[in-house]
Amino acid sequence: MVLLKTCPEDFIVEELIDVPKGSGQFHYYWLHKRNMTTLAALKIISRKTGVSLSKIGYAGNKDKVALTTQLISMPKRISDFSERSLSVVYAGQGDDRITLGDNRGNHFVIVVRGIIKRPSHREEFINFFGKQRFGGSNAAIGHALVRGDFREAARLASEQGSTTVREHLAHHPSDVIGALRTIPRRLLMLFVHAFQSLLWNESVRRHIAAGSRPQTVPLVGFGTEDIDEITQHVLNEFNVAPRDFIIRSLPGMSSEGTTRTVFARCENLVLGQLVTDEVSEKMKMEISFDLGPGSYATVFVEQLFADAQ
Repeated sequence: MVLLKTCPEDFIVEELIDVPKGSGQFHYYWLHKRNMTTLAALKIISRKTGVSLSKIGYAGNKDKVALTTQLISMPKRISDFSERSLSVVYAGQGDDRITLGDNRGNHFVIVVRGIIKRPSHREEFINFFGKQRFGGSNAAIGHALVRGDFREAARLASEQGSTTVREHLAHHPSDVIGALRTIPRRLLMLFVHAFQSLLWNESVRRHIAAGSRPQTVPLVGFGTEDIDEITQHVLNEFNVAPRDFIIRSLPGMSSEGTTRTVFARCENLVLGQLVTDEVSEKMKMEISFDLGPGSYATVFVEQLFADAQ
C-alpha cells in the first residue's frame, strides 16, 4: 500500500475556482490551512469574526492532513488574519455566495512514498468516494438517521466526540432529536452524504466485479426513481429505501439524491523522478495533476500506483 500524507507538506491542494469580480454584497477570501479540516477552520473564522458558521460559503471540503488553499465567501468585509495553522487573505468582492460545487476542481501536488517502480501513465480511474468521506462513524451515523433510529445516531455522534450531544442528553435523556439538533446542520448533512457515498461505492464495486461499466450509478436519495438491480440489492441489504431519505423529524436534512459518474479523468498528470524514500526505505515520487470537483486524489493515486508497490 502506498504511503500518503506522511506529513501535511506531502499533500498540497489548490482549489481551481474563478474569483467573482464586482462590487456586490459578498467578500471573498483565500483560506490557507495546514493539518486541519475545512469545518474546523471555518469554526475558527466564525469565532474570530463573529460571522455565523452558516453564513460562510465554500465550494467543498479539503483534506485535513495537507496544505490546502480554497476560496470562501463572507457576508461582510473582515481583516486578513493568521491564527494557528490557517490564514485568511482578501481576494475580491462580488454578487454571489460561494456554494458547494462552485469550483472547477482541484490541483494537487503529492509525494507518494513506499513504491518500488514508476507507474504507467493513466488518465481514467474509477470514481470511488475516498476513505476520508467516511471518517470515524460518519456513514454509520448517516445510516441511523436515514433509518429513523435517532437514539443510535445520537449515541454514535456522542462516542465520536460530540460534546453538545453528550451534554444535552445528560440533561434531557429522552430528547434525542434535540440532542441531534445541537450538531451543526452541515455536519448532520455530511453524515447523510457519507451513508449515500457508502451505498454508491458498494454498488459500483459490484458492477465492476460483474464486468459491467455503467456511465453513472445513482447516489440514492428520496427523488431516485431509476434504480438498477445491483443498487437495489445493496439498498435491501442496508434495509433502506429512497423515501427513507426524507427525514421529517429533522427539517432541512432530507436528501433528494442524484447520479455520479463511475469513471472520472485526471488532467495534466506529471510524474516526477523516482528517488529514495527516507520514510519507507523504498522509493518516492512527486506527482501533480488536476481533478474535477467531487473526485478524490487519494483514490486516483491508489489506482495509479496499484502495480508500482
